[in-house]
Amino acid sequence: MQATMTIDRSGTIGRARLLVRLALSLAAAVALGFGLGHIATPGAQVQQPVIKYVPVTVNSDQPAEKGPSHGALW
Repeated sequence: MQATMTIDRSGTIGRARLLVRLALSLAAAVALGFGLGHIATPGAQVQQPVIKYVPVTVNSDQPAEKGPSHGALW
């Protein structure tokens, strides 16, 4: 007597197709989310300028030896 075994692969193929559809949907949703996030968010914050105060004397008040250099004023 000989035993025969049959394997029903239709469920495996259907499950694989479902997993592929889910993976593609997830990838599309992530890509769309990143795309909309980059479009909808405001631009990067502009860095505020750094203001340095350098004491500067005017004309006759200039010290005799040397006044502040251009680099010191900036």
